[in-house]
Amino acid sequence: MKKTADTERLTLRQLTPEEWTMIVNNIIDNGEVLWQFGCEDGDAFREAASEMNSGEVIYRAIVLKSSCEIIGYAGVTPVSGNIEFYVLNAFRRQGYAYEGIRAFIEMCGLDRITAETMCDNEPSIRLLEKLGFRSNGFGFNFSTNQSLRMFEWQGS
Repeated sequence: MKKTADTERLTLRQLTPEEWTMIVNNIIDNGEVLWQFGCEDGDAFREAASEMNSGEVIYRAIVLKSSCEIIGYAGVTPVSGNIEFYVLNAFRRQGYAYEGIRAFIEMCGLDRITAETMCDNEPSIRLLEKLGFRSNGFGFNFSTNQSLRMFEWQGS
């Protein structure tokens, strides 16, 4: 996998441990995506996140070129091809998620990528569909009682 990528407005690059901590704290402050890691509260998420940079998942920071500010992250589990992503609230609905995740998919160099999102997360569903992912079923996260929608992307 490539270490960096550039788009018109963004740079994707490796995350430092300090930057990862900043992103985790922002997620906790916003009360978001804790379900994805089977966590019910910020402390449990912080503990789970401390193990995330173990190498099992490859993460990249999504950085705004104009300010060098980290606006989110993308990650992929190379063995399964499953991706995850997050964009800070202040930077949503501006096309950054589409631009960044599209570049991240190219960086991965995989022929098949999967993703999952909560069934009621319409913005993520629309983003995945816009990126060319196709819905391929439903799942359930038993630790958080969340229904999930599963997606798959096939490279050319």
